[in-house]
Amino acid sequence: MRELALNAVCSRYRGKERMAFRTNYRFQRTERDRAKKAKKEEKLNKRQQRSEESPAAESLEQPDEATRADE
Repeated sequence: MRELALNAVCSRYRGKERMAFRTNYRFQRTERDRAKKAKKEEKLNKRQQRSEESPAAESLEQPDEATRADE
């Protein structure tokens, strides 16, 4: 009887590879979301640095009061 049950269990896995570990979909999802968020933040920081360094950003600034009085 015991051999029969053991054979049934073994035959179930015959021809299939057993997984090394159970998949954890929630963990994988949170890791993907974390990586996506980090990438977006890095992209935003690069844009902000580029806009601070560009000369076009300086021309968009509001003129000071001395130039306003001349107008």
